[in-house]
Amino acid sequence: MKFSSLMFHAVVFVASCVASAAMATETGSGASAPDPVVSNLRQALEQGMLEIDLRYRVEFVDSGSLEKDAIASTLRGALSYETAPLRGFFAGVAFETVTAIGNDKLYNNAGAGDLWNEVTDRPLVADPEIVEVDRIYLAYRGGYGLEIQAGRFGYILDNQRFIGIAPWRQNYRSYEGASIAFGVPNTLIARYAYLGRVHYNNGASRGIDTHLLNLSRDLGPGSISGYAYLLDWDDASRATLSSATYGLRFVGESPLRRVDLLYFAEFARQSDFGDNPRSFGLDYAHLGFGVRKGSWSLRAAWELRDGDGISSVQSPLGTNHGKNGFADRMVATPPDGSHDYYVRLAMDRNRWSWLLDYHDFRAARGGDRQGTEVDFQARYTPVDPLSVYLKVAHYMADTLLTDVTKVMVWASWSFDTSF
Repeated sequence: MKFSSLMFHAVVFVASCVASAAMATETGSGASAPDPVVSNLRQALEQGMLEIDLRYRVEFVDSGSLEKDAIASTLRGALSYETAPLRGFFAGVAFETVTAIGNDKLYNNAGAGDLWNEVTDRPLVADPEIVEVDRIYLAYRGGYGLEIQAGRFGYILDNQRFIGIAPWRQNYRSYEGASIAFGVPNTLIARYAYLGRVHYNNGASRGIDTHLLNLSRDLGPGSISGYAYLLDWDDASRATLSSATYGLRFVGESPLRRVDLLYFAEFARQSDFGDNPRSFGLDYAHLGFGVRKGSWSLRAAWELRDGDGISSVQSPLGTNHGKNGFADRMVATPPDGSHDYYVRLAMDRNRWSWLLDYHDFRAARGGDRQGTEVDFQARYTPVDPLSVYLKVAHYMADTLLTDVTKVMVWASWSFDTSF
């Protein structure tokens, strides 16, 4: 596994050098030629888009529940290619690999099956070594925003709270199924997907019978979307996660004198569905308000994930990292649910940015204090497309779980170019 991962990174490096040279040549010409007309398969292949992504990360975890710390040093490599459309049809493929750099026994990698490194006395960092075809799909694009795709692909809806690819982990999540979208923003955009299998970040693959419907439109001061997500898991071990979620979401901003007002509101109702042996009906709500002036912004928000002591609002297909703190202590909603009261101060410029978060967690059922968390993240881009990051998270337990401190440092390099 490790040899094949290193070979893959070598291929990515060579391809990146070729693509960089091509990009430099195009940039130096001083002119931007229009896209050529694609009339045959050869031209569709020649005018395809190549995308390269490399990300090296060191993640340190100090958990109050284990004596030993975790240190994970991993390199992600991804090489993807998509053809140019030929009579509206195009295809794509993406290869993805994760390689441990150094000692891979200093953390529990949570790998599925043979991917697990069998470490039990250190904290979890769910980045097992893996080489896989992450995406392979056939698609069609036509008028009125029509786009159809089928195969294995990444799928994202709204802010990824309920449906996403979890890109924080080194191996992205992907799905097998088919999707369709059509419409225009100022009128209505309709999206529907059927997913039959989920490929998780840790290499696990689960069967699922899922129907996703999302309707959205722009409203001037913002955008509104309504959704229905029906999840029915094949595995009996995940049957309690089968659910139907119906919701409405609004996000917008408006200028007010010298600042911009930022606001969002979302409400959803989640209930048991399919083969779920439990019976429940729970609320999800997210409400926030903020201001932005230039590169500075300040936000305050509240998020409710309801719980009845047995079941709670869950988002097993969502991108959950960072939604309730970078420490990932609240990725799975506890049985009593959770209120997350949080504030964020941020500054974002072209070359560098930073943010500071504070979270206060309280049980939705009973109101007990669960814990608090302080997060910090900074980005510096010395030269595009290279960026370096620092992320620090400290969760302070009260009545839920134990204290955790995480320090994460990484560098990412990615770009895309046509041949």
